[in-house]
Amino acid sequence: MNNKNYHFFSLLLLFQFTFIFHVAIAQVSDETDFYQVEEESIKSKYYSVECKLKINRLIRQAKSFLGVPYVWAANGPDSFDCSGFVHYLYNNAGINVKRNSKLLSEGGTYVALRNVKKGDLVFFVSGIPPERDISHVGIVISDYDPQTNNFRFIHANMGAGCVSIDDYNVSKFKNSYGGARRYFECLNE
Repeated sequence: MNNKNYHFFSLLLLFQFTFIFHVAIAQVSDETDFYQVEEESIKSKYYSVECKLKINRLIRQAKSFLGVPYVWAANGPDSFDCSGFVHYLYNNAGINVKRNSKLLSEGGTYVALRNVKKGDLVFFVSGIPPERDISHVGIVISDYDPQTNNFRFIHANMGAGCVSIDDYNVSKFKNSYGGARRYFECLNE
């Protein structure tokens, strides 16, 4: 083989090697991106599951207080008022919230009635229009059901004199509904 042919084949071999190397790098890069995306997806699902487990623990703990007396301005655990109940449970779940129903209604993220889910906070108003103001808060324990126009919530209920569970679609709650807020961001997914 003469020098020219040898040089030509060397360049051709070098070109093929370089091409194969770049294709291999591109495939590894694509796989790395794929695995990175897959890892982020798994992390997102993990955090979502972890968050929902935290909500279920919060609701179980809330139900363990059924029948505990309502006492105005009480922070628990032997007695609660409505915002004291929410404050106690949310802070135990690692979510720092205000200790006042009006201030709670200004935090978190707005939630439309049809999107209310377990773990959301629901608010109720009192007073005569137009002077109605947020005066009560509860924790949703069942997702909104459009067929029954209902969800259930747990709260330190002054009327019942203790922590109790009620339905939204009971007229006294439905007529005084003041909105819902979300403090658990995983529910937005």
